[in-house]
Amino acid sequence: MPKDLKAVRIAADGRNLPFESGSIDWVFSNAVIEHVGGWAGQKQFANEIRRVAAKGYFVATPNKYFPIEPHTLLPFYQFLNPKLQRRIVRFSPGYMREPLEINLLSDRDLGRLFPEASVLKIGLPMFPNSLAAVYRTSGD
Repeated sequence: MPKDLKAVRIAADGRNLPFESGSIDWVFSNAVIEHVGGWAGQKQFANEIRRVAAKGYFVATPNKYFPIEPHTLLPFYQFLNPKLQRRIVRFSPGYMREPLEINLLSDRDLGRLFPEASVLKIGLPMFPNSLAAVYRTSGD
């Protein structure tokens, strides 16, 4: 990093951000919303994104219906109950060695969390493995 550039690192919970309303021009979130808990936590996360974003946001997340769960690289892992997930995660060829609560979203779910945004399927050309909610305020 250049010596004249100052970076401030802030560790925060995405459901309760330590920023003023409208204080960030653009909010970019990549693969975080699936780690903030169930629907209530995801709703809080979406509300915080809206609250702090002055010009717009881009929220990306893996697609629930992609057959290979992207965190564990296991097929259809996201549809198993948590007890079974804990049993099979040790066979994961992915980076995850301990069971974490992962709540992947469908495009419909992402649209319900961000109704003002456009929901796009992104990733692999013929078989999109991710979703994005993209929103910008008018005039920007």
